[in-house]
Amino acid sequence: MPDASIPLLPGPWRALTPGHAAGFTMRLRKLLARPRSHDRLSPHHPIEALRAMPLSFYPGWALIEGEARVARGRIGTFDVLYGPGLMWVIDGESRVLNDLNGGRLPADLAEYLEGETGDSGYVPSPLAPLDAERSGPDYLRFYCACVWGDEGPFMPVESPDSPVLRGADQQRDVPWADKVRPIEMTRDGEDLLATGLIAYGGSLFEARLRIREGGVTMEDDTLVASDALPVRTNASPLRDLRDVSEEEDLPESEG
Repeated sequence: MPDASIPLLPGPWRALTPGHAAGFTMRLRKLLARPRSHDRLSPHHPIEALRAMPLSFYPGWALIEGEARVARGRIGTFDVLYGPGLMWVIDGESRVLNDLNGGRLPADLAEYLEGETGDSGYVPSPLAPLDAERSGPDYLRFYCACVWGDEGPFMPVESPDSPVLRGADQQRDVPWADKVRPIEMTRDGEDLLATGLIAYGGSLFEARLRIREGGVTMEDDTLVASDALPVRTNASPLRDLRDVSEEEDLPESEG
């Protein structure tokens, strides 16, 4: 289990100012108080360490990440996609992302999650044209990390310093050491094709993935190493649930 937060994405994270953090926390608690919110992340959980990063593929949108104390000595990481007309707690499901990218996501998220569309209109798709150099790889990292399997998110491993490898044996003779490299992406007609090393659960895979109209499919994967990474405990929408000492625990008051 990691002893520190693993960011959902690599990039230029910046801590929210106290004013922005207070405003965001207030909106998040209102969202979590609505029906069909997430039982494991509730309005009463203390929140801190809020940080934000702009998204190259969704211009004007940001990813907000933070830590929540869900029990004494127990904290977890959560992520929120935040943009005009939408505040969505990332929960490992692909449906919201796919409908958002296609311009099919109703503006009333609560009605949508209840299986209704109402007459609230739709959130315009924020997905910008993707290139193979920057926004395409950024989007692939985001989509893979947001969509979870039974063992949690799929996270590209592109550097020996990747937080995903924290606590892993990185000796030169491990079978995956020479496979750690930046995502390689090329254009294939209207699609983008990518290859890279993907961490899932405690295993590492070499994978080929295709981006088509905002969706990502894994066309091929080869197991490189099993039980190579420390166990991560995830319980949607929380990642990396971990025990901390009393000194590290979040305060009882709001952050």
